[in-house]
Amino acid sequence: MNYKLKAAPTAVSKEQNSQKEPKAKRIAIGVDAHLKSYQAARKIDKGAVGVAQTFRSKEALLLYLEKQREQSKEVVVLYEAGPLGYTLYRELKAKDIECLVCAPRSGEQKRKRRKNNAIDARSLTSELSNYLNGNEQALQLVRVPSEAQEQARVGVANTMRWCKNASASARWATLYC
Repeated sequence: MNYKLKAAPTAVSKEQNSQKEPKAKRIAIGVDAHLKSYQAARKIDKGAVGVAQTFRSKEALLLYLEKQREQSKEVVVLYEAGPLGYTLYRELKAKDIECLVCAPRSGEQKRKRRKNNAIDARSLTSELSNYLNGNEQALQLVRVPSEAQEQARVGVANTMRWCKNASASARWATLYC
């Protein structure tokens, strides 16, 4: 009779298998944020920018970004400042994901005569990667205001909008009444 003995896995090796090291050093993700959807494209280390994915909610995007954090030592997200404010920035910071906000680049798309959310997400990812690799000219970062500053700015904008609408209504009333 021939018996072959196999070593039983030890608790240490099982623990090491369950705590896998991240595969990538850095994942750069560009997000084109809109009210009803988010487009995100990623670049892993020195690879090419991948195809943009669509997320129908902020929660789905946040779940995706947390999964990316498990696959890399560093995840950096970039999106353009816009009417949605800075809530995405604050939520990512709360989840310990590095996030940058840049100024919108509408002039570039007008010159190229194209506008597409997937193209925006991919170009943001490319510019983020260039910025992270030392090209500080690749992005024009914006300062993120505190929540109180943002609320004050929203209040002022709403007041100005109301005044504009009220004065337009007053002119209409004097012309047609």
